[in-house]
Amino acid sequence: MIARLQDAFDRQNTFVSNASHELRTPIAVIQGYAGMLTRWGRNRKDILEESVDAIVSETEGMTRLVQSLLLLAKCDHDLQPKLQTFPLDELIAEVARESRLLAPDRLIDNHHNDPTLIQADRNMIKQMLRALIDNSINFTPSNGMINIDLTNDQDRAAIAIKDTGAGIPSNELDYIFDRFYCVDKARTKENGGCGLGLAIVKNIIDLHNGKISVESEPGRGTAFTVTLPLNSPDPPSL
Repeated sequence: MIARLQDAFDRQNTFVSNASHELRTPIAVIQGYAGMLTRWGRNRKDILEESVDAIVSETEGMTRLVQSLLLLAKCDHDLQPKLQTFPLDELIAEVARESRLLAPDRLIDNHHNDPTLIQADRNMIKQMLRALIDNSINFTPSNGMINIDLTNDQDRAAIAIKDTGAGIPSNELDYIFDRFYCVDKARTKENGGCGLGLAIVKNIIDLHNGKISVESEPGRGTAFTVTLPLNSPDPPSL
């Protein structure tokens, strides 16, 4: 019990420290541009436009970060899935269509999509799918391919999302679901990420008594496999 309490305390301290670190940079950028505008930037159109664009961009990034932090906090405490029965194959097709609109230069294929009824929280599962597909889009170059396959047996569904992207070094695979962990920090920052997407994915899957695994090789792409029970029992206490 003492060891578990110490572990929870250490995790909380790490979480607060990381959150503070992630917020420190955008706040400093906003303060810098606001100060520049106050001193002499109001009368120069180029500086005014640059400052406004930067402040808007950093504010949007902070908003995404805070939303992700709030969701993770709920997952850690009292968030419970709102279970309903729905066709998982139709949800995957829906997310794939939306993703094609966002990334028309990638081939997103979901032809292997077995008809599957599942009992789960539809909104959470959609958020999980979006996060995994967005991750593949961000790390897959133009004209790359992302395959989404859904299969099922008597009691479980398996969703495989494979891409032809940059891949993940083997020594980093054990850490990709950690909060604030970024494999490619420059690419993550460029795409507005904060290292919380896969942590949220893992929390959603845990809430549904599911499992996630990953296989990857640098330069040859990444494959995530999510398995979920078709009829979810009561979610675990996190």
